[in-house]
Amino acid sequence: MLVLLIMIFVGSLVYRLEIIGKDTNRQISNLLVKILNPAILLSSAMGDTSGITGSDLLIVGAFTILMYTGLILLGIPIGALFGKNKEEKLMYKLMTVFSNVAFIGIPVVKALYGDVAVIYAAVFNLGYSCCFYTYGMLLVDQAAGVGEQHLSLRSLWNPGVVACVLTLLLTVTRIHLPFFVSGPVEYMGNACVPIALITVGVSLAQNDLKTIFLDWKIYAFSAIKLVLIPIIVVLLLHLISLDPVIRGVTAVMIAMPVGNMAVIAPESIGIDSSICARGVMITTILTLVTVPLVAVFL
Repeated sequence: MLVLLIMIFVGSLVYRLEIIGKDTNRQISNLLVKILNPAILLSSAMGDTSGITGSDLLIVGAFTILMYTGLILLGIPIGALFGKNKEEKLMYKLMTVFSNVAFIGIPVVKALYGDVAVIYAAVFNLGYSCCFYTYGMLLVDQAAGVGEQHLSLRSLWNPGVVACVLTLLLTVTRIHLPFFVSGPVEYMGNACVPIALITVGVSLAQNDLKTIFLDWKIYAFSAIKLVLIPIIVVLLLHLISLDPVIRGVTAVMIAMPVGNMAVIAPESIGIDSSICARGVMITTILTLVTVPLVAVFL
């Protein structure tokens, strides 16, 4: 986590030095979402995946479904506890369910368990995308007063979901691609981790820290999301005979900070998402302490 912190700090530094600006960071984030993040997922399946079995993927898939189902259910009382009105309840529900399992989750998994474990992270990312573009957007539409809206399957057709599906197919079929295909994908995937963390640092540097750090509700929420829930999940996982890597990846996914999509989705239709912005900031910083704390229980 200290290594990741240094890369996040570099991102804050390059913003302060005006090497990367706000608009440039938005463009780089777009590059991450559409190219580099899918590349790191695909490259994880292009190496030696012989240690991963179909039953392993099914187990991780089951944990993914259980995780998001549980978080959706937990989001209801958490939203009622911290939110004063409909919009605030929405914010806390979004922050409870949608974590940064891509930009931070994948680098942490890769650093702790290597390339093969990124395949497990791909399963969680696929679950995240499906959950966000269904339940997440439905919440946002309801808060905006749009009413019942038919969810389009086209919203699930994006580079992240496609990369997750292809990663799982490559893992299951054991297809070996020629180097002129796998090489460029691997090189772009290697660029994902430092660039993703630098963009996180740039985003953090754009905020007024004094104002953000005075919101006591976010600290209370963070204690539940980053410590209480992950520790309970890890303790429950110990009751099951399970591969330590699967247990570890599941713990990492559940212990991640609030994701940027919790901010972007409400903003896209004119809902004030400043609570989510504060949540992203504070939980991202606290994760540097809470992830090692949760790891103690592994």
